[in-house]
Amino acid sequence: MIVPLFHQRVLQDHRTKFAFPQDLTDRYQQFLGLLHQARSSNEAVVYIQAVHDLCSIVLGYQSPFAGTETWELDLTDRIYLGYFSADRSHPCIEILAGLMPFKIEFSPGIDWLIMTDFYQISLYYREFGSLFTQYFYFDELTDREQLELFYALFCRRNLLGSPHQPTQARVYQLLEMTVRVEDNLSRDCYRYLTQLQQKLCKDIAYRLQYLGNEQQDVTPQITRLILYRLILLQGMTDRGLLPGNLLQDAYSFHNPYVSQPVWINFRAVFRWLDQGNPHQGITPTGITFFEMNSILDREIHIGDELCRQMKEISQFNLKDDLHPVLLSFLLLSLVSNKKINLRKWRTHKLIQQASHTWNYLNDQLEPLNFHQLKQQQFVDLECGLGLRLFIAFILLKTYYNKRSSDAPAETMPTDRDILKQLWGIDRDQRRIEVTNLHFYLSLGITPHLYSDRDNLPTNPRPIYLE
Repeated sequence: MIVPLFHQRVLQDHRTKFAFPQDLTDRYQQFLGLLHQARSSNEAVVYIQAVHDLCSIVLGYQSPFAGTETWELDLTDRIYLGYFSADRSHPCIEILAGLMPFKIEFSPGIDWLIMTDFYQISLYYREFGSLFTQYFYFDELTDREQLELFYALFCRRNLLGSPHQPTQARVYQLLEMTVRVEDNLSRDCYRYLTQLQQKLCKDIAYRLQYLGNEQQDVTPQITRLILYRLILLQGMTDRGLLPGNLLQDAYSFHNPYVSQPVWINFRAVFRWLDQGNPHQGITPTGITFFEMNSILDREIHIGDELCRQMKEISQFNLKDDLHPVLLSFLLLSLVSNKKINLRKWRTHKLIQQASHTWNYLNDQLEPLNFHQLKQQQFVDLECGLGLRLFIAFILLKTYYNKRSSDAPAETMPTDRDILKQLWGIDRDQRRIEVTNLHFYLSLGITPHLYSDRDNLPTNPRPIYLE
């Protein structure tokens, strides 16, 4: 529930090549009446009827009530999509409908899971676990483009292959294409950042030596700080949080009164992001990576050519092309001594551990009322990339909303309040930095992160993330 199951480029390309029924909008309008009825009901028969109409009328699956010898929607015991007849049962996809269970559990032998509470509908794939999903909000499907994306993904032609080759369904091709697109994009970005990192290290070490600075061992930290600033600046630009393209503007700006290196302009941009600049429409970000660093922001100057290469980070879209989790894996591989196979990042052990945390934490949170949720603290003793902490944030926010009837509106915690309940520990400062970057890119704020256990909460007893 953190990362899209499919890359946006792949889904959009899939949609543009898809042939849609001429009456698709009419089909969906026909389903809406039952959708609203299902939302206000607690009866299983209403849920089943809504799923039946969605699958058979809108998405084109063969109904068991059509009077044919075979059907593709089975409602006998649990709800499945697959291949069925009087003497054959081959379920491929399970559907869970009604009050949304938060735990993501796959039935034996089933690779795909659809979950819906009739406000949204989500698709999961067993191999990638609970962190990856593709979801749509039903109320947004009145938009034609959203309806087409939904139909192209969930319809019978995409999710089911032939009865004899179910693994040849188009949806598997979309997964393969997603892995390929992510691999190409991450490889290009990694190559760019690696080359920039090497040049910055060499340049900064030389300048510190030239200045007679005895702290030459800070070169790696200063280099990482520059990379983090560039990534955050580009990520905020791609999300529309900053006016224009500040790096591009800073590189091309020429002071008419005095000749100055480009780096002076870059440092001004970093200062604006720390302190704000109302004339540029920039408010202080509160991001620690932009806080004044005496060496980087006062003592050294980066040459114009390196500044030119730094602004080239704008070639990457850090909103739509490189998800913050993938970018975190990329950065961890870059700044640590452990090379990560980015092509297989979706099945990395940190992802698998986080998928386990999703269900474990659901079990811990389910018995707690609103007041108990607010009193609880959550600790990850090896925060890594911050995945388990981010899961804790998402689930806490979800359970607060679920328990909202227990408390007045003014006591509902903000995102910042929720993050104050999260604590992360990691002895490797680089992993803490990457965790911070992950949260800044995703939320703009971070939880408590430390390199030792001295600052851990002691009362009440925290829940340790496993």
